[in-house]
Amino acid sequence: SDDGNRKFYRVRTDDGLWRWILYDLDWGMWITSSNVRYKNNYLEEVLNPGGTGSGNAFSTSIARGLMENDTWREEFIERYAYYINEVFDPEVALPYMLELAANIEPEVQHECDIFNWSNNFNTQINMMQTFLENRPYYAKLYLQQELDISDERMQELFGDWK
Repeated sequence: SDDGNRKFYRVRTDDGLWRWILYDLDWGMWITSSNVRYKNNYLEEVLNPGGTGSGNAFSTSIARGLMENDTWREEFIERYAYYINEVFDPEVALPYMLELAANIEPEVQHECDIFNWSNNFNTQINMMQTFLENRPYYAKLYLQQELDISDERMQELFGDWK
C-alpha cells in the first residue's frame, strides 16, 4: 500500500543500467487488527493499470511493460520463486529475524526507558513472525493467479505447495 517508495539510479557510463532502490519499508510485515498484510495481493497492486500506492498515486507502467516481455517475465517468476524458497522460507527467515531481534532488544528497551515509552517490541516481533510464517502461501497463490501460471509450472517452482 506504500510501494511508491522507490528511486532509480544508473552509473553514468554509456552502458550504465538503471537500478531500483527501495526504501521506507517499515510497513513491510505490519499487521493490524483490520489488515492482515500477509494476505494482500501485492502483485495485483503493482500491476494495476490505474496505479498503485496510496490513492493509486504511483504509475505501474514500468512493471506492466516489463511483464509484456516474455524473457523478463520468466526471469521475474524464477527470481520470485528463488526468494520464496531460499530467503523467505520460514525455516530460513524466522531464525534470522529472531537473531536480529535479540541483538537489538536491549537497545530498544534502553530507548524506551530513556523516553518513558511503552515497550511493545515483543508484540511487533510476534507480528513479523506471523507474517513470515503465513506470507509464502499467499505470495505463491497470487503469483499463479496474476501471471496465469499452470499448476504444473507451480509444481516445478515450489514443489507440493497447496
